[in-house]
Amino acid sequence: LVQAQCFDVQRLPSTIMARTLSGLEAESDDASRSGSGLNLSNLTGSDGYDDDDDDDDVVRVPFEHLPDDVYGLTVCSLCRDVYFISRREGRITPRVARIVTSILKVVFTVFAQAYLLIEIKHYVTPSSVYEVRESYSVYERVMYDKTELNIHNHHRGISGFNASRFNDLTPDEREAACLIP
Repeated sequence: LVQAQCFDVQRLPSTIMARTLSGLEAESDDASRSGSGLNLSNLTGSDGYDDDDDDDDVVRVPFEHLPDDVYGLTVCSLCRDVYFISRREGRITPRVARIVTSILKVVFTVFAQAYLLIEIKHYVTPSSVYEVRESYSVYERVMYDKTELNIHNHHRGISGFNASRFNDLTPDEREAACLIP
């Protein structure tokens, strides 16, 4: 229901759209009796704009769907609640609470993503890096005539690369060497 308030009528399921349009018709009937209010003719256009309006000061912005995630929820909540607060419609306290909650959800999401990234780097990456270094050390030791040990105690080729030595590697060593990114 929150998404229905933020997205256009075309994305609503048919039952919700029927209820919404019947509610709009009832409001339109009430408004026409009072002499002002809702105009349903604007809803019939393909882009939602009244084609008879030739006002040059109005900027037409095409509709763009919000993403279905916490960022889209926050944008929707901010736009909707700030709009209603600025018009002084309804109580302000629940709207401010919803804005603060939405922003806190985004902050929590960003910190959770950063924490997971750091933990993955700390626990997952070192074993993969170790395996790649070991495989590359074996590859360099076999493929070069002259090697030296680096600070991690792995072989690095200096001179005398010989591609025909690739067959001297075991099948597992060849596969590991070919999988090095």
